[in-house]
Amino acid sequence: MQALPLIFSGLAAAGQATVGLVGAAGEAGAAREKAAYQREMSELNARGYERQAGEIIDIGNTEAGKVATEGSQIIGAQRAGGAASNVDVSSGSAAAVQSQTRQNVKLDVMTVQNNAWRQAWGFKEQARQERIAGDMGVKAADNYANQTLLTGGLSAVTAGLRVGALTADYFGGGGKGGSDSIGRRFSKTQNGVY
Repeated sequence: MQALPLIFSGLAAAGQATVGLVGAAGEAGAAREKAAYQREMSELNARGYERQAGEIIDIGNTEAGKVATEGSQIIGAQRAGGAASNVDVSSGSAAAVQSQTRQNVKLDVMTVQNNAWRQAWGFKEQARQERIAGDMGVKAADNYANQTLLTGGLSAVTAGLRVGALTADYFGGGGKGGSDSIGRRFSKTQNGVY
């Protein structure tokens, strides 16, 4: 009769180990799936940032074109004003004013483009950071999943060792009873003395 609790104890430990392994495998799989989803979301965010960077560059080029056009119109107005006043617009101070205006317009165009490129670079950097975060999330989930599986496996091994120790102790494999204690215990339980 005393063997029955040992059998139940062994079955319970084996069941506990199996449930632990299944739970660990499920938790590891869930962690990996969550990381894969987060990586996809990071990639979508990164693409959005890259799209915004492209739009900023396009807007900057459009604005730079407008500045250049306005500059040409200003120079044209300067030439027309000088010519209306009977001033030689191709030499002297009139030419110097036009040259300075041309330089200012070039500088304004470069400033608009530079600002657009800087802003676009910020979006491109955010895209890069999103991708890094997605990759790091997957690596962290893999590490967590491996740790969970390892812990679940060690728990199963520990449960198995516990059952083995109980069995060895009961049947005489590791204790005071010696090699024939199994026979003594069996005969004592049948006689009702144990």
